[in-house]
Amino acid sequence: MDELNRLFTSKNPEDVMKFYSYFNTPRELIKWANNRPHGRAKIYEINGKRNVVVVVLTADHNGKYANNCKKIFRGQQIIFVESGGASDKFFNYSRNCNVGLNYAMRYKPKWVVLSNDDMYKIDDFSKLVGELQDIDNTKFDAAFHINDQRIVQIARRTLLSRLATKFSHRHRLMGGLFDKFGVKYTFLNKRGPFYMRATRIIYPKRLVKFANILDFCAFSRDFLKTQNKKLFDENFINGGEDFDVSLRIRKLADISFRIGTYGARTIGYDAATKLRRVVNRVYFFTKLDLSNRATLRRIKRFEMHR
Repeated sequence: MDELNRLFTSKNPEDVMKFYSYFNTPRELIKWANNRPHGRAKIYEINGKRNVVVVVLTADHNGKYANNCKKIFRGQQIIFVESGGASDKFFNYSRNCNVGLNYAMRYKPKWVVLSNDDMYKIDDFSKLVGELQDIDNTKFDAAFHINDQRIVQIARRTLLSRLATKFSHRHRLMGGLFDKFGVKYTFLNKRGPFYMRATRIIYPKRLVKFANILDFCAFSRDFLKTQNKKLFDENFINGGEDFDVSLRIRKLADISFRIGTYGARTIGYDAATKLRRVVNRVYFFTKLDLSNRATLRRIKRFEMHR
């Protein structure tokens, strides 16, 4: 486990590729992820109003991003879940989310907000509190502002998409791993006009469309109570868990409150990180059997209320 995890968490893409060479089937890869130990998840609190409790994931509860969150969410009960930062080689985002959400539930709030720490203020937080007060938390699972960046589609990989990966070394490596582990689908989201035109040609058939929780979402207490203290699937390793949760939200309230994100400032988004996320793609599409018509019908029962 230690040697495989060293390769998996390396900043060198070649080490990450070597990690994948030790596995031949999706089952072997998923079994390794299931047995991977958890990293640090330490709670720090700031007292405040408990009608809406805010859970913030952070590498340092006294760092600049966490301190900024203290200003953004001032007045509310804030629960920081602190990981070990860059030295925490077994950090698991899902596990830390679950620790924070379950801790927040002891205060019996109507809503629990889950946020990354690398956020910046657009609207005053009191606007969100006011909007949530007007939403029946017994009828809605979650609430967030839905924009184009949050809309995700799942499409089947095509021969043309496989050919397109040959023009980029990184995409060629990822495409090879997808083929090795039998990944038949991909995620698409809103980007520039060239990307959008190209994907319409490369991925003509879209199976699923949904709104993603991304790095900021309000969950109702009643919805969290149905999740048996495991809203986030801890078999994901820092990627894909948000898609998994989003597809379990059946009734979503679209609110106008906006908050900005700097995006991936803690974990990063370099070539090695992207290769690491292949394991999550393998697990996600193994768990979500899109060849099953009943699965597709269940997903498409999603309701969005504006």
